[in-house]
Amino acid sequence: MKFRSLNLVVLALLTLLAPVTHVFAEEEVFTATLTRYPYQIPNTTVIGSPTWIKVKKGDTLLDIARRNGLGWNSIEDAYPKLDAWVPPVGLKLSLPTTWILPPSQHYQLDQHP
Repeated sequence: MKFRSLNLVVLALLTLLAPVTHVFAEEEVFTATLTRYPYQIPNTTVIGSPTWIKVKKGDTLLDIARRNGLGWNSIEDAYPKLDAWVPPVGLKLSLPTTWILPPSQHYQLDQHP
């Protein structure tokens, strides 16, 4: 009798969890592309290019950051007063995709000794 009630509890839990596993199976896969920027010493002090994007229905700032190869801190620093989890649909955002290079000595790595 004890095992039968335990089996019923396990069956009930599995029935409740089945829809949850289905939700995770449909999760969107995000991929960011690697962009190489030309760099000529000492002429270039800024790399990257401006990127604009429109918020789509269901987007969060974290989704937008991941799709564009950015981290949470970058997107949150750019829009600190915007609701990160429900940004307004259709809002045009400027993504932080330009970087200022610090002044320093630049050494080229040599593959041959």
